[in-house]
Amino acid sequence: MSISLGSPCCAAAAADTTPTGMERELAHELTLRAYGRYTVTQETINHRRDRMDILVQADGAPDQLAIEIKHGGKGWSVRQLLDALEMQLGEGYLRPDTRRHGILIVTHHGTRDHWQHPETSAPLLFPDLMALLRSRAVALTTGQHHTRTLRAIGLDAVPFDEGPASGRKHSLQPKQVWEALQPQ
Repeated sequence: MSISLGSPCCAAAAADTTPTGMERELAHELTLRAYGRYTVTQETINHRRDRMDILVQADGAPDQLAIEIKHGGKGWSVRQLLDALEMQLGEGYLRPDTRRHGILIVTHHGTRDHWQHPETSAPLLFPDLMALLRSRAVALTTGQHHTRTLRAIGLDAVPFDEGPASGRKHSLQPKQVWEALQPQ
């Protein structure tokens, strides 16, 4: 799934395209919707001294959700993004028993028109990249011994003309930005 930052509440995230700005805006949006159900922290340090971008802790329960955000315009290769999903998030951040769910968010700011498939070298557009990451997340969390859930979500922050001549439409309505992060 890819989501567009088209809502007024997410306009700041689209305007501030720095990795820290995107993390701050997403943490802010999650906090606004917490209603006492969970707490959001940023830059939490784990057991390996890695800094998790966002950690969501359920209030009144030990359950946690780790969110890793990769800025799509910072030169990440597909292999690096796959490693972030599997190694950094899946095997690193989800290591504690209380942390069962992880989300890799890859942002797209229009500074890059394609990525290269790691095996075929075929060009991948942003939706193709996200489809590859989603399928890998599903493969990593299926099977009888897997008790953790990984998801990959694309956040399209490319500004666009909303007029009918632009030909570009939001992949999700603004209301669905938050819903995309909810469990299925």
